Amino acid sequence: MQPKTLDKPRPGNKAQVICHDLDKQGRGLARWNNWVLVLPGLLPGETAEIMFIRRIGSQWLASVQEIKETSKYRRNEPCIIASKCGGCNLQHCTEDFQRDIKLKQLDDSLKRIGNIKHEVDQIIYSPSNQMGYRNKAIIPVSKSNDGVIKFGYYKYGTHQIVNLYSCPVLITQINYIIPFIRDKISLLEIPIYSETSDSEGLRHVIIRTSTMESSLVTFVSSSLNYSKLNELSSELYNTFDTITGVSVNIQQQRNNIILGPKTISLYGNPYLEEIFCELTLRITSTSFFQINTKEAEKVVIIIRDWLVKNNIKSLLDCYCGIGSISLPIANCGIKVTGIDINKSSIEIAKQNSKNNGIQTQFYCTDVKNILKEKLSECDALVVDPPRKGLDKEIIDSILEIKPKLIAYLSCDKATLARDLNIIVNSRNYYRIVRIIPIEFFPQTTHLETLVLLEYNA
Repeated sequence: MQPKTLDKPRPGNKAQVICHDLDKQGRGLARWNNWVLVLPGLLPGETAEIMFIRRIGSQWLASVQEIKETSKYRRNEPCIIASKCGGCNLQHCTEDFQRDIKLKQLDDSLKRIGNIKHEVDQIIYSPSNQMGYRNKAIIPVSKSNDGVIKFGYYKYGTHQIVNLYSCPVLITQINYIIPFIRDKISLLEIPIYSETSDSEGLRHVIIRTSTMESSLVTFVSSSLNYSKLNELSSELYNTFDTITGVSVNIQQQRNNIILGPKTISLYGNPYLEEIFCELTLRITSTSFFQINTKEAEKVVIIIRDWLVKNNIKSLLDCYCGIGSISLPIANCGIKVTGIDINKSSIEIAKQNSKNNGIQTQFYCTDVKNILKEKLSECDALVVDPPRKGLDKEIIDSILEIKPKLIAYLSCDKATLARDLNIIVNSRNYYRIVRIIPIEFFPQTTHLETLVLLEYNA
């Protein structure tokens, strides 16, 4: 029972509440006297004593003081810093429950935002791929006022780094490299960039690895003087046989954008190679490639087989990146054209096409610049846009040309629902064949969703 003397929240006051849901960041939600409370770490069905921290708009952020009744879906977190680190937000609940939550949130978004009532498939996942799946780590680096190096992920909602020596969601090979780099940064007195002072130097460490157990390391620096990083790179390259290359990326802008426009190869190759859908693909430190290789292959195979089954002869692949969707589909006899605005990605896509002996066309430009022209030459369309989804201008062009089939791969439930509402409901040109969620990101609230659409002829 709520205390009658407390009619509205105040910082430091306590109350007892029951969690009824999770928000899209995986934080518990509860109600108290008609206020919505946000409770990091609490699960639906749990009763807890909480303390109000601060008001955020129409909600209150609160901390969990003591859990009185525990959910059957709660578990001990596999990572010892999971409750502090912002990298994973669902490690405290079972993996079955994680998927239930994601399905519910996807279904809610489709119905509420998109007015889409089509049945959603069960999530595709690999039981053996719930930890140790991430093929890429982007690790921020900072230095405290007393000179201590901070090397790890940000605490949720802050710029405070939680130190780490290993991370259980990363592929094992990356965890071999992390402590070596971390220790050498201190020993070699590598200059560190500061957001709050004029200090220039190392900002991030990016480690990318392949299923072939080769790794590529990139140091992101704000300084053009990277002689100390060159010394570290030499030791790194000569210590680990699995490291095929070390580079430095120059990011001099004082903002939170991770990568700058220029990458310089210091040792070895500026790329690594990955076997993907039986093709050998080159991947650089700055190019986009899905972080869960095993599940990404499943998605491409679903799209490829669906196109072949429907006798598709030509395909336009928008936001094609290095060709990870384009090339496996072209390899089965379909004529493929790819578009991406990233110059480096298109250069690599062309090289990947040549290396695998596959005939494809790739164009480096904004999708909307040539979408109408290229789509009018194709039977089908694949779109894998960034989190913001598709611009209205792009959707209008798609509905004007009306390709026979569309495969829409999305990493954001809300923008997917918004776009489907236009594509499916506005003019009734397309019907949904399948909505297929894929577990790319275990231990987090993120979900990849593939939607297959067919033109209503």
